[in-house]
Amino acid sequence: MASDNLEVAALGRPFTLGMLYDACRDKLIPGVKLWEDSTLQDHIQESPQHTSKVDISLSDSIEDRSSLLSVEGSLKASFLGGLVEVGGSGTYLKDQKKYFNQSRVTLSYRATTTFKQLVITRLGKKDRQQQSVIKQGLATHIVTGILYGANAFFVFDSEMLDAKSVHDTQVSMQAVLKKIPSFDGGMNARFQLCDTEKTITKKFSCTFYGDFLLDDNPQTFEAALTSFAQLPKLLKEEKKRNSVPLKVWLMPLICLDPEAVKLTREISDGLLDDIQKALNLFSILDMKSNECAEHKAVEKFLHIQEKMKKFKDLCNRYRSKLQNKLKKKLPAIRAGAEPESSLKKYIEERERSPFSTDKLKKWMDYKEKEINVINICLKIIDKTKVKIVSNENELEREAFARGVDDALCFDFTFVESGDAYLDVLDNYLRSPKSGNTIEIKGYPLSNAREEMINKAETFRDLAKALRNNSRFRFLVAAMANKKYKGATIYHYRQGNLVTDNFIKPDIPDVKSCVVFDKHCQVLCTEALKGRHYWEVEWSIGDNDEVGVAVAYDRIGRKGGGPASRLGHNNVSWYFGHRYGLYAWHNAKEYCGPLTQGDCRKVGVYLDWNAGTLSFYRVSSNRLSHLYTFKTRFTEAVYPAVWIWCWRTNGETLPVA
Repeated sequence: MASDNLEVAALGRPFTLGMLYDACRDKLIPGVKLWEDSTLQDHIQESPQHTSKVDISLSDSIEDRSSLLSVEGSLKASFLGGLVEVGGSGTYLKDQKKYFNQSRVTLSYRATTTFKQLVITRLGKKDRQQQSVIKQGLATHIVTGILYGANAFFVFDSEMLDAKSVHDTQVSMQAVLKKIPSFDGGMNARFQLCDTEKTITKKFSCTFYGDFLLDDNPQTFEAALTSFAQLPKLLKEEKKRNSVPLKVWLMPLICLDPEAVKLTREISDGLLDDIQKALNLFSILDMKSNECAEHKAVEKFLHIQEKMKKFKDLCNRYRSKLQNKLKKKLPAIRAGAEPESSLKKYIEERERSPFSTDKLKKWMDYKEKEINVINICLKIIDKTKVKIVSNENELEREAFARGVDDALCFDFTFVESGDAYLDVLDNYLRSPKSGNTIEIKGYPLSNAREEMINKAETFRDLAKALRNNSRFRFLVAAMANKKYKGATIYHYRQGNLVTDNFIKPDIPDVKSCVVFDKHCQVLCTEALKGRHYWEVEWSIGDNDEVGVAVAYDRIGRKGGGPASRLGHNNVSWYFGHRYGLYAWHNAKEYCGPLTQGDCRKVGVYLDWNAGTLSFYRVSSNRLSHLYTFKTRFTEAVYPAVWIWCWRTNGETLPVA
């Protein structure tokens, strides 16, 4: 191990032949050399090394990015631990998707141009100055070979997608990229896309990582294609400008001086795998946290937003803590100052801590399910005029507002302000030896999803039916209530809570209304005598006609003549709107037109014995008299309504 030569990826670091390198820390030692530059130049051999390769990659794991950049073994551990500062195309190694459900396709171009080596055997014996430099212990190796060239990575990312469409979108983009022809002067001319393929490419943005100095970094597929076609030409014409170290060969200094600091051991594959799995977990959680933050449930409800933000912050803090430990332990292990087991033990301790893989994944899984069911309910409710309130104070302001008689609030009862698991994570970061732990119980909304959706549909139907009535208000909130699992509906009336579990009343069985075959009107089946009061609320347009009436049961049912039309015969009394308010009986207009004003609701008062039928404008709790028929009723009367709506094609709407 100590006397073995090393091959490492340059990753955009400024290697030169004869430079010293500390393999324990994977660090270049600038400004210190064993020989003068003029001497080194006399012992450098150069040979052409022309190769190129194009790849299309669908995977986005650290393993795949490392493979494309030829990063292996111990160097990968150093990168994961933050020991290596990358540049140029090496920055691709740090690139990570923003969202978990996001399509990504990477087009890579890798080319080599020249290999240079330093012939150490011809440099002669060391002098005292060189021995002094070696004994300072700054480095373990010397750079003896460099392979030059350039890499370019065009990373195409979609926006956040539905989980089911991620793979198909990715494969479609891959198919487009595979159509790119080989490099030649007519590349752009021969590269034609159909409309479907063009639509696919517009779903992706482009990020460029590379060693080429482009005039502009491409951000679209079209710009990326143009830049990609120019790469071989740029490398050939501007070799010195665009050709950089890609791979480096290192010779141990103990080959020159047995007393030199040496690399005692490399990091084992098993430990590297453990490190990689741990950090990959936090990358996935970070992407999922970003994804959750985009949902309406998180955007609208502060408690959920704060929890997701805190969880992401705690995970990032633990990841930083782990990387700091790696930064400290890895050089010591390589130098033989510490056993590898000390780092392995630290990593294994995580699985016994609140930050264990199982606990972190379970918490995130539960939150994703909660956010998903909230989004489903909000989507059901979304098309109605409802307001989402952020806290109880805002709820009361809306529900108790002046002019509001009734308010219904759909509440997600499981959303609490705090989270015991997040508190345990926070305490563990502050004091790992405190022994804080917690068991994450089963999914709290199991078996509640269907009932929540049913309640959301009930709430939507009520809100839709009454959305134009200012006396009703419909709200959505997220306030904890352990009495009800998942969701409940609060009902407020005139500033007081009527119930915290509103249930849509059952509709009693009634006989069907009497429907007329020509006129747009219906007759109720309940016969009335004595005193009765009822209200009718309507919504009208400029050309619409609507009204309320009473009639004897013997009113005609068939035909479009006056015998069956409300108010146009001697067995019905009608009051309604048509370019104003009118009262009709026996085809005679008894009053009107009255100014409509804000007449959206009409109260009807029948005193059968007294022979009066009165109509009132209803506004809040106030009644304003409109008109009263005075007659002598000889039979029971039946309430009736007339509705005629003018559409652009002039059709009448049937009454159900």
